[in-house]
Amino acid sequence: MGLEIDIKSIVLNYLIEKQMISSNDLVINEFTYGNFSRRVDLAFIKNNEIYGIEIKSEFDTLNRLDGQVKEYLKVFDKVIVAVATKHLEHALKLLPESVALWEFNGERLKVVRRGRKVKIRDKSTFIDVMRVADLIKVSNGFGLSYETKNRHELSKIVSNLPVTKLREAAFKALFSRYSDGVRLFFSNVKHRRVENGDLTTLSLNRKEPTSRDLSDILEDLNKNLFELSLS
Repeated sequence: MGLEIDIKSIVLNYLIEKQMISSNDLVINEFTYGNFSRRVDLAFIKNNEIYGIEIKSEFDTLNRLDGQVKEYLKVFDKVIVAVATKHLEHALKLLPESVALWEFNGERLKVVRRGRKVKIRDKSTFIDVMRVADLIKVSNGFGLSYETKNRHELSKIVSNLPVTKLREAAFKALFSRYSDGVRLFFSNVKHRRVENGDLTTLSLNRKEPTSRDLSDILEDLNKNLFELSLS
């Protein structure tokens, strides 16, 4: 047991056991962001804060980890990296102090470094995770006028809102998109431990209505192309 998917299940069991996540929180498997060009292994939102978890099994290398973490620190309030024991020494030297480091020894997880939260205050981070339909809802909700449903123009309009409001709006959009799968996941594991097969439910996201803006359709197309390139 040492594949990435095995470690993911162990990480999720650890998070549940330590009450770091519950059915009230949002948990996403393979969370993509930045026009689907970037991805983190696991993400969760709890108490209006977003966490990203990157996993490196014994079959992985750390060649890309430095660049990955630099990007994660722009998006997540706290970044956690879980590595197989063989990578521990290198990871300790490579990762900044703010990044939490967990070791997987083949059987269980050990917290090597707790790291710390650094709240994201860049408005574009929260705007980027919202779809066009979400940006329209935000604009309407705050009485912001717009003449087009173009993503770029809507982004400029909502960028005038305080970052706290954009954070709330982005998280609300993500909860709406993924909450069905999360409810199913926690229902399935209520009386047992997480298994590898449970991960698919954390990848489920709610489809938008058929009458969507072209920008949303293109976003879905980009996502599908990205996923095909990984298969």
